[in-house]
Amino acid sequence: MTLAILLTFALPALAVEAKDVDSDSKEENSLDVFDETSYIDSCTTTDLSDDEIMQNAIYQLQFDTSSSKMQDVVSYVLNRSEIIESMTIGDFDVSIYSTDFVSKLLYYCDNVEEVSLIDNFLYISYNTTDNKYVVMCYCASGLLDLCVYENESDTAICITRSGSLKYENVRHGQSISLSDELIDNIYSLIESGDIDVLQNTEGLQVIFDSDGNIAVEPDIAYFQEQVGGTVATRAQAPTTDAALLANLKADFPMYSAKVMSSSSKYCSYLSAYRSTYAAQDRTNYVKKSADWGSWAIGTAITVISIALGPPATVTIAILTAAGIGISTGQTILQAATLAKSAKYKFSLFVYEVVYDSTSYSKTVYPTYTSSTGEFTGGYNSSGDFTWVISDAGGTYNYSAIMDNAMANYDWHLRLYDGKCQLPQITLTY
Repeated sequence: MTLAILLTFALPALAVEAKDVDSDSKEENSLDVFDETSYIDSCTTTDLSDDEIMQNAIYQLQFDTSSSKMQDVVSYVLNRSEIIESMTIGDFDVSIYSTDFVSKLLYYCDNVEEVSLIDNFLYISYNTTDNKYVVMCYCASGLLDLCVYENESDTAICITRSGSLKYENVRHGQSISLSDELIDNIYSLIESGDIDVLQNTEGLQVIFDSDGNIAVEPDIAYFQEQVGGTVATRAQAPTTDAALLANLKADFPMYSAKVMSSSSKYCSYLSAYRSTYAAQDRTNYVKKSADWGSWAIGTAITVISIALGPPATVTIAILTAAGIGISTGQTILQAATLAKSAKYKFSLFVYEVVYDSTSYSKTVYPTYTSSTGEFTGGYNSSGDFTWVISDAGGTYNYSAIMDNAMANYDWHLRLYDGKCQLPQITLTY
């Protein structure tokens, strides 16, 4: 599988031409990608010992002698709890319950995060007094799955009816991240037209599309080979890494010369008012890092909930949105890879723009400033993978930008005897 770390650039129509690259020349004029990329694929599983099972069994619901003889655990708990909310997630009927009664059945409970009924299965997630996070699933006859997560060691102990496993590096064991230095070098090579250097670089794939955009992807297979790993075959879902760029652009599309504000300003040289604008480009989306999780067919929902972080209801929503089937035993019906989180950098250009009538009868820009910002993506409480602008790339006063635009335009006309020679720009709205 190739984990796409895409760097997308809008290039002039004739700026770059794809070249055939001789594989024997890969070592010449290339970047040192391996040393500048943090790659981890170290989530491992081992069988639990009897002692480990006994040590973690204490985190399940604890019933007194009389209630332990009951036939239906789910009904026993829900009949003593208050329903708060009901909903439908995909094909599943979901109800959220109050947590007061459940907390009394847990010896090591600090706080209960969620109690939910998904179809006929009771899910409980809570934090313990000894700094662990627990997710468990009950059916009518008793405990189906129990997963205990320890953040400090990033280890999950998962006890199920089909087997018991220890997951190491369960949340942070699968990720890739490019260094700032490598990203800067890739940008520089694209801007200078040295695409052949990128093509010569082991560990990078260069893709040209029909719109004149370039995509640069680190090759997972290359990094796995370097660290002695193997390439796993994984089922792709809509929320996997390959779909992140499209997902991001749906929330935050790229744009060029977009008008953010406009105003009429007085030009003293022309003794007339002219329209001024503050405009922006938001382009060059560069995926800086990504975390993902991979699970085999038959993995319990509780395990995936531990790995992703949210409670069972959100996990079910994530799996349903990704088109991943869930069995009647609360396990996934197919192998799956899901993105957990990601970060993209973007380029931001802010233009001072004035309508010129002396030479062009078009808008021109005296100057512009540039910076970079950052998007951060992850799951919200509804299970949707969404994006926020975690770094806006600076704070801009559009009124001051338009004042500067007219001042610089006026100065330019005086310098060139009233004939504008500034670069033209086509605005979008």
